[in-house]
Amino acid sequence: IQRSQKERGISKPCLELCAQYGFDLCIDLHHLSANQARVVVRCALQDVQMAKKACARTAVIIVGQGHGSQQEAAVRPAVLQMLTKELQLDAHVDPNNAGVVLAQL
Repeated sequence: IQRSQKERGISKPCLELCAQYGFDLCIDLHHLSANQARVVVRCALQDVQMAKKACARTAVIIVGQGHGSQQEAAVRPAVLQMLTKELQLDAHVDPNNAGVVLAQL
């Protein structure tokens, strides 16, 4: 059964960013809490490892800019800390878009 991009959880902005950056993996974390976002990123990275996708070397992670938060943005710092401290990956905020984290897998 073929599923649409929307049904597979692939957003149009995500596809556009992957094409723009030439990245292999895109994760859109809009509308998620910091804890939910951490789980989604971990699961996506585990899926890549389990599938042994040798071509998946880079990821663009849409964390948003925190406009939906009542206080400061929470998703970006939580995801960045997990990627860099816990998983020891090279990850940083895109200098051209504070709502995007770029990671080397």
